[in-house]
Amino acid sequence: MARAFPNPQPDHYVFPSERYGFDGEDGHLYGTVKVWGLDPTRPMGSMKTAWVTSRKAAGVWCRLHDLRHTFISTLGEAGVPESTLKAIAGWMSAKMLERYSHIRDQAKREAVEKLPRRRPNPYPA
Repeated sequence: MARAFPNPQPDHYVFPSERYGFDGEDGHLYGTVKVWGLDPTRPMGSMKTAWVTSRKAAGVWCRLHDLRHTFISTLGEAGVPESTLKAIAGWMSAKMLERYSHIRDQAKREAVEKLPRRRPNPYPA
């Protein structure tokens, strides 16, 4: 997108409005798809179309949700408080955060490792 919009503005959309057409005289039969009518001041019409186009251009082969999951998981692993994670993710309850509970696994392991090591009980029950 940097090539298409060399002077981005704060009010520009990440996924701008665009139109598609076929390039070439016999474009409707053999042409390649060409993007035209890019307008960064208007949002795109279809999230699916925008994501697929961006994903292919970037060479990223994952779902949009995978990126969101990785983002929130990485913040959780970095020790960001749960209240902040909820706010960033737009969740209203801790219930959604429970789905990401694995993000705290490393923190849990480190906490358990801080316990003093004890010798085994010589008198097992």
